[in-house]
Amino acid sequence: MNQKKSKQRSALRSRLRELPAKSRAREGSELGIGKRGSLSPRILFAICVLVGVVALGMERSGEVVPAGELKGKGDLFYRKGEKEPFTGTAVSQVAGKKTEAEFWQGRMHGVYQSWFSNGQMEGEAHFDKGVRDGRARLWNEKGQIVRETRFRAGLADGPATEWYPNGKMERRTSWRAGKRHGEIETWFESGNRKGVGNYDQGERSGTFVVWWETGKKRQETNYKKGAPDGWWVEWNEDGTIDKKAFFKNGKASEGPG
Repeated sequence: MNQKKSKQRSALRSRLRELPAKSRAREGSELGIGKRGSLSPRILFAICVLVGVVALGMERSGEVVPAGELKGKGDLFYRKGEKEPFTGTAVSQVAGKKTEAEFWQGRMHGVYQSWFSNGQMEGEAHFDKGVRDGRARLWNEKGQIVRETRFRAGLADGPATEWYPNGKMERRTSWRAGKRHGEIETWFESGNRKGVGNYDQGERSGTFVVWWETGKKRQETNYKKGAPDGWWVEWNEDGTIDKKAFFKNGKASEGPG
């Protein structure tokens, strides 16, 4: 009797061990995998549709069209005769100058570039969903960079620099959320210092100094929250005082006190 029960328990354990393997085999057969032969018709059809959609998207994303074929509707651009917002690159050429702009779903997104008629790059900027973002640069026809500004969410944000055609720096300042913020410095084309000051959220703050190209002081003014506040002095080129005044909260005053 004991031997019979032992055999029954062994047989039951063997059947239980086999059940997961058989279930997995059935699942593999239904999906068309785990065995040799062709894929399930449903799976094959789904793969074909997916490949077609991806290929169409890649083809349209690489589409290059004349800018004149685009038409603005609201804040989006569409290619004439199409209902879906334009994705691709728009190009134009006027009086020898060429421009290229990348679009994604109707908005400028990616790189914008322009060239002079001699082939030298004129400008380069980056857009994120229709607004400037990142570094923007401008050059002259000789290839000398003349301006570099950084943007964030469409507003100037970060350092900004300008150069003279001879390559020497003309102005250096910084921006925060579209407003001048921090120190500003300017130079003459000769390289001599011209002026220095400070901005606080778009307003002049503290002392501003301007020099003659000879190096002598030309003007010194003081500000508080954008309004004149303190002494204002101007000098002639020979160093003699030309004008002198005192301001308090934007209004002229007889002097401190």
